[in-house]
Parts: sequence; structure tokens; C-alpha cells
Amino acid sequence: MCEICHQYICPNSCPNAEEGAVGVCAYCEDIVYEGQHRIREVGGRLFHAECLEELSVAELLAQFEIEVSEEL
Repeated sequence: MCEICHQYICPNSCPNAEEGAVGVCAYCEDIVYEGQHRIREVGGRLFHAECLEELSVAELLAQFEIEVSEEL
């Protein structure tokens, strides 16, 4: 989090703003940059493709707070 604007992605008005930042990866929490290849959007959340590929189905569902019940 930025110490000046107190946001994860600094708006252009912040002196710490990084040009081209479009969001934060929902998995690794690193900044996602415009034009960065292999970005995926799932349910309105950004993921680096590599991060998305690392997630199991259960972990991905947990990202969206979807609970999976045990086998019946």
C-alpha cells in the first residue's frame, strides 16, 4: 500500500504512480500493468496467467468465496 495515497494502485495524481498500472493480481497481489501479456480477468478480478494456472479448482473457488462441500 502506498504511504502517500494509501491505495494499492496509485492514482495519476500520486507522485508514486506507476505508469500503466491497471490493477493487482488477485492471487500474488503484484501490480498488473497495461500491455503486460498473459493477463486474465475472471469474475472481474485480474490474474497473471501464470498465477491462475497455479491455482487448483478449490483455491480458485476460494478466491471468490465459494465454499465447496465435502463429498456426499
